[in-house]
Amino acid sequence: MCREQCIPEECLETSQEMKLRRQEGRFYQMTREAWKLLDGYTLGALILPEEPPEMAQEVVTVALRCPDGRVLRRRFYKTCSSQVSLDWMMKVGYHRSIYTLSTSYPRRPLKVGEDQTLEDTGLTMDTVLNVEEKEPSPSL
Repeated sequence: MCREQCIPEECLETSQEMKLRRQEGRFYQMTREAWKLLDGYTLGALILPEEPPEMAQEVVTVALRCPDGRVLRRRFYKTCSSQVSLDWMMKVGYHRSIYTLSTSYPRRPLKVGEDQTLEDTGLTMDTVLNVEEKEPSPSL
């Protein structure tokens, strides 16, 4: 239709518009899917505890090895709730309903509890945690 009737610039513009509409459609489809992932959090950003100074005592440096190859580092006090590791993972863009944290060696899921500190979960020295995609649950 377009090939014979319009000028090449117009055809290009039309195909770019169609591509943009498809991308918008995919965006809105993904946005709707993202709403399903929410588990009751209030709107707004997650608030992480203030990062301790480099020379502070009782501090652990945690590195997140992300699926895209990035390695992010941050310091926490060992007495922080272990929940901050998941909050940090979410803050950098990996939702906990899709991703999980595991230790590097031995490779095992990080056990996180609201009443546990980072020290209680075994994070007592500088540690690398892997952000991994959870196994999809079988649909019924």
